[in-house]
Amino acid sequence: MNKNEIRDFTLKIRNRLHHYFVAQKSQIIVNNLSCVLNNKRYKNILIFMEIKNEISISNITTQYKNKNFFIPKTFKDGSMKINTLDRDKLSKNKFGILESEDTNYADPETLDLIIVPGIAFDQNLNRIGYGKGFYDRFFSSIKKNILKAGVCYDFQLHEKIPNDPTDIKMDLVISEKQSVISNNPEFSRTLTSCYSPVPE
Repeated sequence: MNKNEIRDFTLKIRNRLHHYFVAQKSQIIVNNLSCVLNNKRYKNILIFMEIKNEISISNITTQYKNKNFFIPKTFKDGSMKINTLDRDKLSKNKFGILESEDTNYADPETLDLIIVPGIAFDQNLNRIGYGKGFYDRFFSSIKKNILKAGVCYDFQLHEKIPNDPTDIKMDLVISEKQSVISNNPEFSRTLTSCYSPVPE
């Protein structure tokens, strides 16, 4: 299947998920992410505000109060900026995603960890998003080597998916059943506790 076919097929499955499944699997995935979140190295974290049965990740802000959390804001020109998460300053964009109303943007170079949504991932750490390219352009604009952790349900994690030269690989992908880890020496030591299989 090509990217669009994988995207359409996976979204049809995800859109039919029961809210109990989403809540249960999301909590397992958050627990599995603790191998990173418990590490003091990762203090400033970009998360996403989930929609349409995506992994419910935003609740980690209450579990990890010693961390600084940021959320993305997208623009018509295809760029993406980040704001400090303030739940009193949120409104939905045209895609129905909660974004900050604040126009004071944080420096992405201060980030230590980016938790990345996606429609599909594979064993080679490739990712398929919604096709707008916001995250790939954002990753390319950052000079600092920041840990990129994709999160997904296990049915979204494929053996191999198509990838383009402009696609940016993840450093880590975690589902409720397994994890895939890069051999990037920058992060290999801190990711040793993330090796799969992780318990469901």
